[in-house]
Amino acid sequence: MNNHKLKAFTLLEILVALTIFSIFMVSMIMIYASSANIDRKIEINRSMQENTKNIIETIAEDIRKNGISWVSDTLWIWCSFPSTDLYKSGDKLCVWTNNYYLVIKNSVTWNYQRIDSSNIQTKCWDLKNECILVRKQWSDITRLSNSRVRFTNLEFLVSNDNIPKVTIIYEMQPSIKKWVKYETIKNSKLNFQTTITSRLIKTN
Repeated sequence: MNNHKLKAFTLLEILVALTIFSIFMVSMIMIYASSANIDRKIEINRSMQENTKNIIETIAEDIRKNGISWVSDTLWIWCSFPSTDLYKSGDKLCVWTNNYYLVIKNSVTWNYQRIDSSNIQTKCWDLKNECILVRKQWSDITRLSNSRVRFTNLEFLVSNDNIPKVTIIYEMQPSIKKWVKYETIKNSKLNFQTTITSRLIKTN
């Protein structure tokens, strides 16, 4: 009678195999997570660049058509362009009947509340608030930045030295989304500055 010995894995062999498989799976998950995070950052940067392009093109076209009126820190006062003032800064830019400034979108009433320069750091630096750039023409308000980005600072510097021009300075971040981590929002900032005249755009 032949004795047949059954071949089987030992407990040690099973543990080694499971360990190797676990290391492989953890490595694959880490690679996937890293790749997804990089793709997310690329998408965020692309979104901020697209918003910047749309904003600057909109304001530049308006300035070329209508000229620069001036800047103001007060919503209810119309901008004027006094010849005695060569330089002036403010958080609201006036171009004929159009006003450009930051607002907070109220999630309850869906109304826009304007932010003046004294409140920008208090309100726009808070990640819970969505600060966006708008253009107001009479009673119509048009959003210039989409929901993927938020502003933490905005300043207009207008000069009347031979050729009127405006320098736009702002800081932009990703908006709070479920798929965007807090650290990504905190570390992803676009500091932008450009100068616009009726004939030329210079970007720094």
